[in-house]
Amino acid sequence: SFGGTIQPPPPLTLSCIPTAGPTQAGVSYSATCTVTGGTAPYNWSIGAGALPAGLSLSATTGSSITVSGSLTTVGAYNYTIRVADSTNPTSLIASQSYSFAPTPPLSLTCSLSAGPTQVGAPYSATCTASGGTLPYSWSIGSGALPAGMSLSATTGSSIAISGTSTSSGPYSYTIRVTDSTTPVSQTAGQVYSGNLPLPPPPTLSCTTTTGPNALGASYSASCTASGGTAP
Repeated sequence: SFGGTIQPPPPLTLSCIPTAGPTQAGVSYSATCTVTGGTAPYNWSIGAGALPAGLSLSATTGSSITVSGSLTTVGAYNYTIRVADSTNPTSLIASQSYSFAPTPPLSLTCSLSAGPTQVGAPYSATCTASGGTLPYSWSIGSGALPAGMSLSATTGSSIAISGTSTSSGPYSYTIRVTDSTTPVSQTAGQVYSGNLPLPPPPTLSCTTTTGPNALGASYSASCTASGGTAP
């Protein structure tokens, strides 16, 4: 006679690295899923949903598979990596779900699209960022602010570029904002360029160019300055 106990197969365990899917179009992505336990051979499939355009499954058999590629479109997705073993009469199944809702694109709006136009004239422009992922980081992306002007802050959802230009000549600078989207941050920018002229020479205009001409007679003259740089 024969006796004994038939042991069930060890439980099926699935491990995927990473457990998050791709988040940006055009960026290379790869995730590897490995199965242990159960009864070989294994069969892999997309159990629910569909792989985003640009991603593919490396194989449908074996103890591990790779999902890799580069997203070709930005949008929400939901898919499940599913593995079934060969346990008889009922296969064991394990799965890993991936989903993503895209971050809205980062955008930048500035109150003025033109930079300062004259040496000595006060100037102020405000730029506001929206979308993307907080927090934001601000910088001068290229070029340099004209002498006498400054950036109000390097964080927050808005910044101001203000001051009074102190030197003449051409300038070019870019207000740049970067968000915290991972793994690749989004950026947006506003370019400013121009040529700062010297202010016109000061002029003086008086309502009369003669002084009082009689003792005891009422007299009044008004003089107005223009041009140059105040005060």
